[in-house]
Amino acid sequence: AVKSIRKRDLDEVRNLIRPPKNVQLTLECIGVMLGESNLEWSSVKKTVSKADFIPSILGFAADKLTSRQVQLVQSKYLKGNDELDYERVMRSSRACGPLYKWAESQVKYSTVFNRIQPL
Repeated sequence: AVKSIRKRDLDEVRNLIRPPKNVQLTLECIGVMLGESNLEWSSVKKTVSKADFIPSILGFAADKLTSRQVQLVQSKYLKGNDELDYERVMRSSRACGPLYKWAESQVKYSTVFNRIQPL
């Protein structure tokens, strides 16, 4: 799904001065997962503007997520936020919808991976 994000859609997000709340929250969530420490909108926009943003998403290793990152993402962005879901995010941004879905699946994978440690 992330591969389907068009440059035009991502540019639209990059150019937002005051993004819809669910777009901002989705990109903050991605920032947490990528290890960004500053989650203010100006910093998040810089992360999204990097040339390697989509490749870093595609090459992301979910098993490297820390338990703190997983807990924060679940409590603040996924399970702990009733207003944040794929359909609502997708309505606000065609670029952020697939990113939300990606974040959700990576956290699920990480949770299962950490519960069932390899031998």
